[in-house]
Amino acid sequence: NDILAFNGSSLHTYHVFPNIRNTKVCKNAKNNDKKHPGCDPVPTGMARGPNGNLYVSLLAGESPHSGEIQELNIQTGALVRTWDDITAPTGVAVGSDGSIYVSQATYNLNEQRPNPDTAGRIIRIHNGQRTVLQVPTATGLTWHGSRLFASGHSLDALANIKNTGVIYKINPSAFHKKK
Repeated sequence: NDILAFNGSSLHTYHVFPNIRNTKVCKNAKNNDKKHPGCDPVPTGMARGPNGNLYVSLLAGESPHSGEIQELNIQTGALVRTWDDITAPTGVAVGSDGSIYVSQATYNLNEQRPNPDTAGRIIRIHNGQRTVLQVPTATGLTWHGSRLFASGHSLDALANIKNTGVIYKINPSAFHKKK
């Protein structure tokens, strides 16, 4: 699980993510070989922050609390900072004030009786505080101007519900304290 970069004439490895081992489930999870236990860090979203760095959301086998957001130095690909304790992140965006937005399409999903209207949310991380906003099966995120844009009802087709996709324009003030 890595990111490749193209510099105009050649393709090269920009960053390789090590297996995630930050939770009980992932610490010694069986993987491709015994030397590399842990949950696979699957990049699911990327965004450039106002500081120029790259932010990547990492889905870790959908294990509870094992997903991460990693900030990488845009020039070198080196790890700058990690935010963890995120379940199944599907997208990331960074606001002009440095707030990080993380979508969780499957949050609160009841697998026996899926309801795409109640599953999904977006977490806002601002100055170390986390607040949330329920957004139906949110996946893709982008920041433009002073607003967050999120794709919603992104997984409805999996429940045989068609033509429900929507793009939400979200004011950052809509986020509420995390419960």
